[in-house]
Amino acid sequence: MRHGPRRQRTRSGSACALPPPLRCAAELDQGEGAGGCGQCPPAPTTKRARRRCRFPGTRSSACPACGCAIPARDLIPIVSYLALGGKCRACKAAISSRYPVIEALGAAAALAAVWLFGFTWSGAIAGAFFLSLVALAGIDAETGYLPEAITLPLIGVGLLANLFDLYTDKLWALIGAFAGYGTFFLISTIYRRLRGRDGLGLGDAALFAALGAWGGWPILAPAALLGAVIALLGLGVRSRLTRRPIDAGAPVPFGPALCAGGALAFIAYQRGWPFFA
Repeated sequence: MRHGPRRQRTRSGSACALPPPLRCAAELDQGEGAGGCGQCPPAPTTKRARRRCRFPGTRSSACPACGCAIPARDLIPIVSYLALGGKCRACKAAISSRYPVIEALGAAAALAAVWLFGFTWSGAIAGAFFLSLVALAGIDAETGYLPEAITLPLIGVGLLANLFDLYTDKLWALIGAFAGYGTFFLISTIYRRLRGRDGLGLGDAALFAALGAWGGWPILAPAALLGAVIALLGLGVRSRLTRRPIDAGAPVPFGPALCAGGALAFIAYQRGWPFFA
């Protein structure tokens, strides 16, 4: 929804604000096994556990719960998650299901690019586009932000790629970028004037501009329509599973649905399916 870096918020008297690996590091530095700040969980105290742990500044992946390094055999996408039963090997903490979901979506993105363009430069660049959409969807779903560190370069790369007419006409791409941002910016401004609150963030506008830069203006309307349908279906499924009514006033990240709708519209455009034939 919104764009830009997200600031971590803490409350006085709540759990330690440091992320788990930093907590672990602070505790070991202070030689305290029960938490250096009095609010952290116990740190590894045995020599074996200390050797397993890695802290910021190293290249090892670490468990978000205990901060212990994840061995290479546990980093195989999807397979390792299933083999471990969705739990950390060291501390047995549950691993979020978002990891295998993102990994599966990443694999689908790569396969889609190869299906559309084969093993070519166009396929490699399109694969980067699809993977960027996967990353944006995951970030927005979890944080409510669409970072401009991804959306703005995505606009530039799309326009650059279409200078060579890789995916659409260069003029259509330029029109798509301006129309995409302008449309969502206008909708956001009108909604704020009428309702007194934000409806769409500038992150959504930048994402829509990126879709236009890659696929041209013809994919904008289908992408928005598909995104809206996917968002409504997602809300309906969540309401059914949680047995709670849909709250019309609750903020809902539109980025994941728009990424999905944009990817589908881009694929349909490249394949010349009925709407684009």
